[in-house]
Amino acid sequence: MINGNPISAILGRTFASKRNCRVLSLAYNEIHNLDVQAFELITSLQELYLNHNLLKELKKGTFDTINTFSPKLWKVEMQDNLLTTLRLGLFSTVIGSLTYLNIRNNPLAAISYELMQELAPIEVVGIPEGK
Repeated sequence: MINGNPISAILGRTFASKRNCRVLSLAYNEIHNLDVQAFELITSLQELYLNHNLLKELKKGTFDTINTFSPKLWKVEMQDNLLTTLRLGLFSTVIGSLTYLNIRNNPLAAISYELMQELAPIEVVGIPEGK
């Protein structure tokens, strides 16, 4: 757990030495930049906590390396960030394992119909009403 620190960025392969990490909590930091290769080489990741940070967007590909190396990821917590949009395809590589996604308390402007279709097999908490 790396919680409650003034960490503002997570760079590529930051956790490469933590290959067997099952739960990674980066909650309650000041993260606003998350490299798309930040989780590369983690082979056992099941739960990822990114809640209570300053993330405005997640780039497509952020979860791609998790699926490649760890097809066990089932839970992602992203509530209480500054996310204004979620891109189509962001979660496409983890659809087979991801069952829970929390996006509550983010200023999401809209969620596209296509993204909702992509997320259909997942329990999504915090979808803005009427979006």
